[in-house]
Amino acid sequence: MWTGYWSFDGAYLKDEPLDPPNIFVDTTMSILALLGLRRVFQRNSLLAMRFAIVLAIFPLAYYFSHPETYYFRPVDPLIVVLAAVTLVARKAQVAG
Repeated sequence: MWTGYWSFDGAYLKDEPLDPPNIFVDTTMSILALLGLRRVFQRNSLLAMRFAIVLAIFPLAYYFSHPETYYFRPVDPLIVVLAAVTLVARKAQVAG
């Protein structure tokens, strides 16, 4: 669900022409966030557990109570923060 519904069927893409770029962005952000979570675990496991709990537990209530995929929007800032952790760490490795 984090990366959206994937379909490259022509009929579907006719209604949703921006889905292929959206798939790329969502998948990239998900991968960067998971790498960021791993990085936070290496530095501060207690803090990382807080991030992991929110990522794992928060969506469960929405899986069962909402038919829409909009449930993950409150978690999007967390994904952006974790992705930023990855990018900043990579930049620091290159610079130093």
